[in-house]
Amino acid sequence: MEQISITDARAMAQEVASHYPSPLFYKECEADTKLSESIYNSDGIVLMFRKYLEGLGDDFGHGLLHSGLVAVDAGSIVAMELDNTVLGKNRLIVIAQIAGLLHDIKRKERDHAIKGAEEAKRLLRDTELTDEESDFVVVAIANHEAFQEEQKITNKNGRLVSDALYDADKFRWGPDNFTTTLWDMLNFGNIDIKLLLNGYQNGMEGIKRIKDTFRTVTGKKYGPEFIEIGLEMGEEIYENLIKLVKMGGDSA
Repeated sequence: MEQISITDARAMAQEVASHYPSPLFYKECEADTKLSESIYNSDGIVLMFRKYLEGLGDDFGHGLLHSGLVAVDAGSIVAMELDNTVLGKNRLIVIAQIAGLLHDIKRKERDHAIKGAEEAKRLLRDTELTDEESDFVVVAIANHEAFQEEQKITNKNGRLVSDALYDADKFRWGPDNFTTTLWDMLNFGNIDIKLLLNGYQNGMEGIKRIKDTFRTVTGKKYGPEFIEIGLEMGEEIYENLIKLVKMGGDSA
């Protein structure tokens, strides 16, 4: 196989993705997404952690783009799950967003969810969060990895933050996986696209397994569509990658 550049592969993938519809979540949950975005762009402690992550660059896993998307969607899920009359709703959105921002802070390390939870606990010391709110963030991060045993949560708000983080993170296993995350990981690790192709179909099987793991009512309703769109997109991208590789070989 002839090597093709990650830049070319990313451009091809984004062109393919442009012909697919946006998941229904963003249309049917638009009001809650706008609320979450507003909080994400105005709340003081959220902005503090955004600035902290910006200082790390993309050297903490999938990078700030991924973490920001997870944070906003986690907040949107919390908003969807709670009635507007619930006291402290916006505060719980903030807590979910902090969990989203920090969930992959130890992504490069083994057992990154547990290590990330430990790091989050350290970072949350001496902030305005209460001990209970900090615990919500820490446990949510510990519980965000797929196919791992969850830590038990008895507090319903803590459970919601944890489940919302998981579902928002797994939304990224859909279209985002094939337009940004995959290429960022290859670029960061300087990984040959030939290795990607060798394990591509196994990776697709792993993504299929995510469809049945969503945890909130909102996630169970909208999450499978994220995965279905991503899988369809991923198959087309795989076929195009094979063609690009063959073309490169023919011209060599």
